[in-house]
Amino acid sequence: MFELLINSFIILVGSLVQACIGFGFSLVAAPLLTLFISPIKVVVIMTLLSLVNNLFVLNDTWRNLRYKLILPLVTGSMVGLPIGVYVLGHLEPKLLKALVGVVVIIFAVILTPGIRLPLSWSRYVLFPTGLVSGVIHASTSLGGPPVVVALASQKIEKNIFRATTTSLFLLMNIGILPVMAWQGLLDWSTVKIALINLPALCLGTWIGMLLSHHVPEALFRRLVLIAVFWMGLMIVILNVFGGK
Repeated sequence: MFELLINSFIILVGSLVQACIGFGFSLVAAPLLTLFISPIKVVVIMTLLSLVNNLFVLNDTWRNLRYKLILPLVTGSMVGLPIGVYVLGHLEPKLLKALVGVVVIIFAVILTPGIRLPLSWSRYVLFPTGLVSGVIHASTSLGGPPVVVALASQKIEKNIFRATTTSLFLLMNIGILPVMAWQGLLDWSTVKIALINLPALCLGTWIGMLLSHHVPEALFRRLVLIAVFWMGLMIVILNVFGGK
């Protein structure tokens, strides 16, 4: 019972963070959940619960979707997914994750003083960003950092930011579920854990959405940069010092 309450609290906090700033659920919850649940099950549980979180947040932000922004990202990510599967078979995943973490930390430090990268939101920038995200998602399950860093660098309005990341993550999660089913990972015991923790996810998501409406733009950007730095740091620590 105690373990169940701890797991639910972890999921509540992770879903709250993602609902508020548009990313961070897995980075907050997954490392802690692996203390109680096998890592493979945690990946499946995170995907199922994140999908629900995405649906709630997208329902709250869909009016802020900018299709000129999201379509090239989605197209690029779909092209990147099969490339990522190939990369997965030829590179050490932990090394790739650690490199992603280092790059994320560097960008977080660069962006902290309020620097805006000289990017133009054309398909020539968005498509490669989505492509890199798709490659990394399929090969390491860390598809978020490229898009999050790119959007953070442009100081995009918070609800557009949340709508963009949420819609992209939703489509990625939908795309990865058939692969999990095909690999036999969607067993009833794992799905049952996700269902048990669904109330905690819904509560955390609701609180996060509520908070997001009261967070000023300047504070939102600071929170995003702090979360980006933390995300990079956690990726490096878990994959360099986390053991096999």
